[in-house]
Amino acid sequence: MFHHVKTADNPADLASRGVLPKVLKDSSLWWNGPSWMVHPVERWPKEEFGEEVQEGICMALGLTTCTEISCAKGTIIVDVKRFSSLQKLIRTILFVMRFMAKVSGGKCNTLIDFTKRGSFTSSDYEQAKKLMVRMAQSEVSQEDIEKWGLVRDADDLWKSLGRLRWSRAELTNFPYYICKGRIAELIVKQWNVIPFEQPEFPPYPPERMTVSRPFEKIGVDLFGPMWVKNGTASKRWVALFTCLVTRAIHMEVMKNMSAEAFMQTFRRFVS
Repeated sequence: MFHHVKTADNPADLASRGVLPKVLKDSSLWWNGPSWMVHPVERWPKEEFGEEVQEGICMALGLTTCTEISCAKGTIIVDVKRFSSLQKLIRTILFVMRFMAKVSGGKCNTLIDFTKRGSFTSSDYEQAKKLMVRMAQSEVSQEDIEKWGLVRDADDLWKSLGRLRWSRAELTNFPYYICKGRIAELIVKQWNVIPFEQPEFPPYPPERMTVSRPFEKIGVDLFGPMWVKNGTASKRWVALFTCLVTRAIHMEVMKNMSAEAFMQTFRRFVS
């Protein structure tokens, strides 16, 4: 059982609601409390509240756990119109998927291996991008399927059968189909709206365009080190000579990066 104190009898309300110092200085309620406090408890105001619950007031609350993330036609996980860049959109999708992975308690098959804390992995980014593509494809129509020759892949995403279907790069021979919309705009913006412009490609030098014998005009570069074992482990570098006309290459092994070692390698190449 508890009692209710009216605002007019509550000194704490003076401080919480704010009053002028002059009013507080002359306030009997602030310094002495309500007048009935000096009387026995039996004479205090009778305003008791029990724990009775009126019928019809109580509401039943249920807990719903999401175990699958899907993007059906017309379903958008996040409002893509709120994002000004593709990276911000993908990062938001990553955190949404992390939240779903946590609350699902391992019951969501598509998010079992999703990183639940720390830095996101490349696999997480791949899942987020596929979910973004699924959102972008929520408005694919039958006309689009027939016009662009769309087919579904193993992830139930629409891909286009282009002319590069025999390429070994999967996203080159069968690129994802993105409907016109905000996501398509963000993808285009990522590549076109950049803080700098690509420089104009200069003309090829005469050495590249003039017919000549193989390795008459060359370029050279070094790469390494690489560890090799011949009884004991040691470092080796490789000098790569390329023909500027035929694009043929020749490689020589170097024991170190000194000028003497390079000259020996160059003499072997010339001979």
